[in-house]
Amino acid sequence: MPSAQEWMIERFGRYNRTAHAGLALCIPLVESIAYRRSLKETTFAIKPQTAITKDNVHVQLDGAVYTKVEDAYKASYGIDDPTTAINVLAQSAMRKEVGNLELDQLFLEREKLNAGIALALDEAAKPWGIRVFRYEIADIHVDRGTREAMEKQSNAERLRRAEVLESQGYRERLINQSEGDRQSAIDRKSVV
Repeated sequence: MPSAQEWMIERFGRYNRTAHAGLALCIPLVESIAYRRSLKETTFAIKPQTAITKDNVHVQLDGAVYTKVEDAYKASYGIDDPTTAINVLAQSAMRKEVGNLELDQLFLEREKLNAGIALALDEAAKPWGIRVFRYEIADIHVDRGTREAMEKQSNAERLRRAEVLESQGYRERLINQSEGDRQSAIDRKSVV
């Protein structure tokens, strides 16, 4: 048997033992290998899912989940299809976490969002003998209208900052000019 794998061996259709790496014998017709579980960290993609932010913007997110089987028995007999279950849980956890954030926060707090989803998944998958290490958002998509509005807002913010910087520069120039005029007047008085 390959390393980093555990096989669940059943005798007459009932769990008998777990075979670990190395030589494992199985009696033909009496015993069968019911499940083969890899103990390596695995990754699987989460298909794009639509979620609604706190400020009612529809976004579409996809990502990846990094998991590892820690208890092959529980992963085999505790749940029918752990990959599908974690996929469904990831989608619902992602929708819940996104619903707590506004659109601007969603882009700024991506790491916090990833950590929140991973924590929720890890707690849910513990009874199945599976650890969830990370959840990574791959892409965040917003509809065209929202994207255009975001670009306009960003451009307006840049223009506002430019105007503020320009007015601050003008103010500092006037202050420097005034101080220079005052210093010149003081220098002229001291010369006279």
